[in-house]
Amino acid sequence: MTPRCNTLFQLLRPFNTSYVRRYRRDVEKAHGYQWTSPIKYLTITLPHKKQKYIGFALEKISNRTCLSFSKITKIKISPNLYLLHDSPCISIFGRFNELHSKHSVSFINIKCDDIGSIHQELGLIFGLPLEHTRNDRDSYVTIRQENVIESKIVDFQKSEGNDSMDVPYDYGSQMHYGKNSFAKEQTNSIEPADINYLNTIGHNFGFQFNDYKRLNSYHCHYMCNSHLEKGCERNGYVDRATCDKCICPPHFSGTYCDKYKKTKSDCGENVVFNATTEAQTFTIKGEKKCYFYINTDENSKIELTIINMNIGNEEKCLVDEYLEVRYKKDPSVMGALFCKDKNNVLMTSEGNDISIFYKSSFSGNNVELSFKKV
Repeated sequence: MTPRCNTLFQLLRPFNTSYVRRYRRDVEKAHGYQWTSPIKYLTITLPHKKQKYIGFALEKISNRTCLSFSKITKIKISPNLYLLHDSPCISIFGRFNELHSKHSVSFINIKCDDIGSIHQELGLIFGLPLEHTRNDRDSYVTIRQENVIESKIVDFQKSEGNDSMDVPYDYGSQMHYGKNSFAKEQTNSIEPADINYLNTIGHNFGFQFNDYKRLNSYHCHYMCNSHLEKGCERNGYVDRATCDKCICPPHFSGTYCDKYKKTKSDCGENVVFNATTEAQTFTIKGEKKCYFYINTDENSKIELTIINMNIGNEEKCLVDEYLEVRYKKDPSVMGALFCKDKNNVLMTSEGNDISIFYKSSFSGNNVELSFKKV
């Protein structure tokens, strides 16, 4: 059931947070209320910094989905998005429909201090459920309900419907809460089954590949049915703007996502490695952005070790300072994020390949890696 009201005054007035969060369920319950482009939006008393973040977020959504946006300067009773500078950082799930009218209105109260929070609230507005509430979540995370602040337990309840939209569970979704989100002091509220993903859940980088893919599945599924000669590889999806190419997971490129991302020369002569039973090592240093790829025989796996690393000084990875390792079988899901000091961290690929992204804005950062076929 979608929350409804009869007047714009009701829509814009403050209301009870627990009432709002009851409707943060799954995409199925918002079907029939998809947004129609261009979506008109109005920013009300928002500081310049947050207007910039919102504009950046909406631009990225436009570039990766069929949705488009048009900024307006005054309130109108029509399907609009109202972005307010008001008390809590909360939003209504999905598009908001009036009871006795064809007019639809959604809004978001934004008093968020980072890009990730703004993206998460926009995600709820456009129908993205919280990732850790998916009905298949028990295979990926453990919810420590005893550690959750009582008033926030509703945000951790498992969805009743099938809200995956055929998109895999992704620790890196911006819709995923972090390890200590709404947790009592000195405790974790969420623990990933793979402990290497502790820094991935709850990052503040903004929407990731599968967030955009799910938005496409929900809002753009009727477009571009058979324009490509073959399907997108590596779980990419069709670009709904042109219908003649795929939008690819971040480590890959090409019309069909069949190519590696191009890497600058300062990343070294060799960025593609073949893993054998003999351990090999390589080191990455300095201020740069580099992709690396490790492959092995079809029926083998790869054991990768972070021998030592020093990237940044923060426990929670910053958007310009981290190492990402994608070792799951599905290359569309975000990899494990590592930052600060690490030694002897071990991981084994689910398939026969691994891709790595090193991002550093400081010359003193460095990583030493070892890998072999197992």
